[in-house]
Amino acid sequence: EGEKLGTAKINLLDLMSSGRELSDSRIEFVGQAEGGRASFDPARPSGGGKSEPVGELTVTFLCKDALDEINRMLNQHGSARKVLEVEEREGPPQMSKQDSKSSSRGGGREKGGKSGGSGGDAPWRATRESRDDSLRVTLADLELNRDGMDLLDDVAREKRLPPIDTLLMEVDIAGITSREKPLITEKLNLYKDGTIQPLSFEKSFATSPGTSARSALLSSLATEATEDSDVFFLLYAIASSSAPRGAASRGRG
Repeated sequence: EGEKLGTAKINLLDLMSSGRELSDSRIEFVGQAEGGRASFDPARPSGGGKSEPVGELTVTFLCKDALDEINRMLNQHGSARKVLEVEEREGPPQMSKQDSKSSSRGGGREKGGKSGGSGGDAPWRATRESRDDSLRVTLADLELNRDGMDLLDDVAREKRLPPIDTLLMEVDIAGITSREKPLITEKLNLYKDGTIQPLSFEKSFATSPGTSARSALLSSLATEATEDSDVFFLLYAIASSSAPRGAASRGRG
């Protein structure tokens, strides 16, 4: 199994409240330091340790139009359940002729990524051509810092593993990804000089009314618990004889 090396996260409620989205943003992976050394489960702090960055990743996370619409519907109807009831009762928006042509060419459906994930299951798009009813995730430029490289050595030594020569990333979005359908990148070679095989990953989900992704976003954004709308980026280290771990549960175990 892969060993969790670091966790990064963003929060959808923060993005919705601020009206912004991430475009080529650098975010840090954090490990949990204990006694001067990072632990092997950075998402589960213990003792008096402090969080330490172990690397960085470039993230593009585009869903502003979808979040703006969800925010408007939640303000109007008060709860995710009521919004879903209204959308189920009223049905999908009527398509214009242009939208109908786009839909017949595959518009509005999930855009394929390299692996994993579940996506939209409704063929319609919004009638306004300027609105983008989708959630798009792009990952690039994964790097480990010195602490991250030291942690790799610690993991191999403590777990009695062969040298770690592969990294793997997972994206965990509540209700959209799962243990059964994880959203993971391809395996990335880790070279002896500490450089990493270039990462190029993109995945899109339709978020128009009636899609599973729409329902998941509504549910996570309608609660008072901010952590329900966290999106986790999990970094795994894999020894040469190990297999990918698969999916973690909401970045916490």
